[in-house]
Amino acid sequence: MSKYALYRHIPLDTKLLRRESRRLLVSGGCLGMLFLALLAVMIRSERTIAPTADTPSSLRVQIISVPKPPPQIQNPFINWRRTSPQKSLVRRTFRIRQPEIFPNRQKSEDPNIYRLYAERVVREFTERIDNYFDESQIVIEHTIPRDLPDITLFTELPIPEIQTRYGDLAYDRRPPEAISLTGEMVTVDDLDTGRYKGLIVVDTTDLLRSEGFLHIPAAVHGATLTPPESLPKIIEGLTAAIAALTGIRIEIDGRLNFDSPYLRRYPFIVIAADDIFEATDTERAALASYFAGGGFAFIESYGRINPSLPPRGAPPLRSLLNSLPGVTGGLSVIPNDHLLYDIAFPFPDGPPRTAGTATRVVTIQQRTMLEGVFIDDRLVAVYSEKEYGPMLIVGNDSEAARKLIANMVILAMVQRGGTTRKFVDYDAWKDITGGGIIPKNQ
Repeated sequence: MSKYALYRHIPLDTKLLRRESRRLLVSGGCLGMLFLALLAVMIRSERTIAPTADTPSSLRVQIISVPKPPPQIQNPFINWRRTSPQKSLVRRTFRIRQPEIFPNRQKSEDPNIYRLYAERVVREFTERIDNYFDESQIVIEHTIPRDLPDITLFTELPIPEIQTRYGDLAYDRRPPEAISLTGEMVTVDDLDTGRYKGLIVVDTTDLLRSEGFLHIPAAVHGATLTPPESLPKIIEGLTAAIAALTGIRIEIDGRLNFDSPYLRRYPFIVIAADDIFEATDTERAALASYFAGGGFAFIESYGRINPSLPPRGAPPLRSLLNSLPGVTGGLSVIPNDHLLYDIAFPFPDGPPRTAGTATRVVTIQQRTMLEGVFIDDRLVAVYSEKEYGPMLIVGNDSEAARKLIANMVILAMVQRGGTTRKFVDYDAWKDITGGGIIPKNQ
């Protein structure tokens, strides 16, 4: 038998359990209340300060005036939306009080009296200037006595004679795109605000004296087309050649892709390849759109490894130019009587010869001519395998190559359909026309 079995049969006295629980609860409540009462007495005794001999029987109170807070700053524009009171449509009339200097309007021989009277009239008129609309005659009649000597207080301004002042100016009919840099006191640098990537003020007497600016990208590359390492030096040589031979300033911008939307803003670009590449359909369409929008490109192939072989960049560039969507004809020969060879510097025999054309270097292109892309009789691209670019590098520059590239830049900027902003130099235009109108076909 387990030792816990005896407890199972012991009966539980519930009355005794309730009685003991009630006794313990009452005892605990009494002890708690007694503890709280003692705690309250201790706290009160600590806060009570026992009076001493030094403790004053009364407290001195000093009443001071509290300054008013500074005025808050109000927004002066808070009343913008408040409607102003409606102005009266009746003209306000007023009468200025007669000065006491002449109470009976008697004349006086003292000249100082008139001076004092004039000062008094001006002072009173100034005080009432808020009521003065356009009634100067009324003010004079009510202020100045009629029997005073002649005193000139108010004088009428002389009316300017427009015919006398402007009658000697002769108006002439100038073309709408004419500008006079001297007359308007501006330069082409002032016109380079970023709106145009190319601007030219054409001197009709001599194109080489034309002024302008032209922004060109530092390089144009594609998905698989990497520009040659010598291209930055070629671009620098081109910039120096144009600055030396013409009045056009070249600015070099950053690199661009064929499919960049900013490519259409540039009137002139340089494309070079020295290795094999494959242009995508997007790049072909973007280049065709650039040409159709008025762009011009100088394209040249490099990468000659063996003199008996054409440059490595020639086949892919020719394939690109012959497969432009929407451009019929592809590459074609530029005739020797084209404006490219005579617009600024004459080349009666066609493109200038180079070291490669003088020797037996193999090229796909004929040695005596250049090729290009035409859209509606407008030359939009010049393709070369004659390596004019390296001849532009400073130190290796050739006078013939510099003049040819100057012809290309001028042609790209002045020909019809280009994206260059074109103006006519009004001073030179007036010298050769006498102020007349240049026919549209010129």
